[in-house]
This record gives sequence, structure tokens and C-alpha cells, in this order.
Amino acid sequence: MDNTQQIKPIVLEKNISASNLLLLHALLTHSGLLILDCYQLIMLNTHYLVMTANKSLKRQAQRKHCKNWLK
Repeated sequence: MDNTQQIKPIVLEKNISASNLLLLHALLTHSGLLILDCYQLIMLNTHYLVMTANKSLKRQAQRKHCKNWLK
């Protein structure tokens, strides 16, 4: 199995973990494999940032709800 076959399942996952993004970045940077164009890389990064922000906002809302409930 070559590196291209290893990367494609990672990119196709709906939820991309930080470790998968780091692996993808390392493979693209150090092996010279460019299976994604600039637009795809930007969209992948944007999707990851939105997922991270959503998780953070949900945690904040849960904390606020718990504090209000305890009052």
C-alpha cells in the first residue's frame, strides 16, 4: 500500500481528528505527495477549525447551564 492509499481514507472521514490532520500535514510536507490542491487543503483546515469551535461553544453552554441550574 502506498502513501496515497493511506491518506485518502483520512481525508474522506467526516470528522477529522487532530492526530489525523498532523499525519496528513507530515505526509504532504515531507514526502512531496500533493493529492490535494490548495482549495481542498483550505476547506479541510476550515472544517477542522469549525469542528473545534463548535465543541468549545457546546462546552461553554453546558458549563453556563450547570452554573444556572445550581443557583
